[in-house]
This record gives sequence, C-alpha cells and structure tokens, in this order.
Amino acid sequence: MSTEFDQKFDEWHKWAFEHKDDGGDIHQQIKFLKKALEGTLELLAHAAHDIRALEGRPKESLGQPLYLPGQLRVRGDLRRFG
Repeated sequence: MSTEFDQKFDEWHKWAFEHKDDGGDIHQQIKFLKKALEGTLELLAHAAHDIRALEGRPKESLGQPLYLPGQLRVRGDLRRFG
C-alpha cells in the first residue's frame, strides 16, 4: 500500500485506541462509532485507489471486477491437477 495509506491507517488506529474506553452515554458511543466508520471508509477509499494504481486501471472502470478468470478445463482427478 502507499505511504499515504499507511500514515492514515496509523492515525486512525491511534485515535481508535485512545478513545475506545471513553465510555459515556449512548450518544458518546454513537459519536465514536460514526467517527470510526468515517475512518474505515476513508481507509477503504485509499486502498481502492492504491489497488487501481497497481493494476493500472483508469478511474472510470471502477465498476469492472478486479479479476476475471478464463475458462478452465480439467480432465481426470482434480487432486492431481498441476
């Protein structure tokens, strides 16, 4: 992954462990969960960007699967495949 992803991951990881035991009422817990979800989505976006860059895919092809296997034909015992 990119250094940007690594930095963001470290920041969110540090934040989560600093605030996980803040406790409080249900409203504080909901705030924590919303912020944690925001961090998760940000990291997911960075990861998707990195994967797209590694594969050399343009941004427009986000709907395409990452890998499309071709047809594979196997005859005989599958345990002896290779």
